[in-house]
Amino acid sequence: MRLVDSLYPYPVLSIDDDDYLPERAYFDVEYKLEQATSTHNAVLRMKFDLKNDSFEELLKEGRAAFYVQVECRQTMYRKMTKLALERSEFLLEINPDDMRKRVDITPLFLVTEDLIGYKNPAVNPDLYGADYVFPDLSVGDPLAIAFTKSLDIEDTNNFTKLSSIIKVTENSQADVTSVDLDQDIILIKMPSKQYKFYVESQCYGFGETMLNGVILPALIYVLDTIVNGDTVDDTLQWYQVIESKCEKLGHNLDSVADNKDISTIELAQLILNDPMDKMMNELKGVLANNE
Repeated sequence: MRLVDSLYPYPVLSIDDDDYLPERAYFDVEYKLEQATSTHNAVLRMKFDLKNDSFEELLKEGRAAFYVQVECRQTMYRKMTKLALERSEFLLEINPDDMRKRVDITPLFLVTEDLIGYKNPAVNPDLYGADYVFPDLSVGDPLAIAFTKSLDIEDTNNFTKLSSIIKVTENSQADVTSVDLDQDIILIKMPSKQYKFYVESQCYGFGETMLNGVILPALIYVLDTIVNGDTVDDTLQWYQVIESKCEKLGHNLDSVADNKDISTIELAQLILNDPMDKMMNELKGVLANNE
C-alpha cells in the first residue's frame, strides 16, 4: 500500500492537504538513516511530529496510535507495527534477509477504538462547514498520514558482515552475560534487566557505546578462545567470517596465537573499525545536545 495521494470521505490530516487548519493541526515524520556497520544492520530512525489537541488527547487515551507499515516488493515482506502508547520515535532495522533493493515506509495515525460522533475543531470549516461531525470511524481508519517514503537498500553480502554472525539475546535464567560459540552465530546472552536496557539504549542514540560495552569484550573473548588453542569448530560460519575479516586486515589468527603480530585487544578494535573513537564522538554529541 504505497500512499502518494489519497482521497477519503472525511478529513485526514497530512502535510499536503487542506483538510485541517495549518495553524491548529500538523503531522509529519523526520527520517534519519544510520548506515550499516561491521556489527549492525542499517537503522532508519523515524520521529513522529503530531500537533493537534484533539488527536493528542486520543493518543493519551489509547483510542488512536502511531503505526508504521513497511513493504518490500523484492522479498514480498510486509509488516504493520504499532508504536507504544504516546511514543513518537520508531527504529526500523533494515534486515537484508527481509528487505532488499527498495523498501516503502508509510507512517500512519490510526483509530484503535471505534469513534462515534467524533469532532475536531481544527477541521477546515471552508471545506467541511462549521461544527463538522465525522462519520462513524472503525478500528484501523486513518486520522493522519505521512505519505510513503521509499528507501533504496544497497545489496551486501551478509556472510562478510559481523552483524550476520554476532547476535545479542536475552537469557532470563542468567545473572551475568555469557557467550555461546557452539552455533553458526555467536550468541551474547544477557540477563533480562541488562538486555532490556541494551535494547532501549539503541532508541536513544547509544549504539556505539553499547558496541564497546557488549560487542567489543565479547569479540575479544572470541579471539582469545581461538588463539589460546581452545577447541572451536572452524567450519562454523562465525569462525570463517572472523578469519576472513582478519585476512582482509592483513593479519591471520596463527600469528596472533604466536603473539608475533598483534594482540587480541588491538585486533578486535581493528575488526570493529575503531569503536572507541566512535563511542567518544557519540558521547560528545550527547553532551553537546544537553548543554
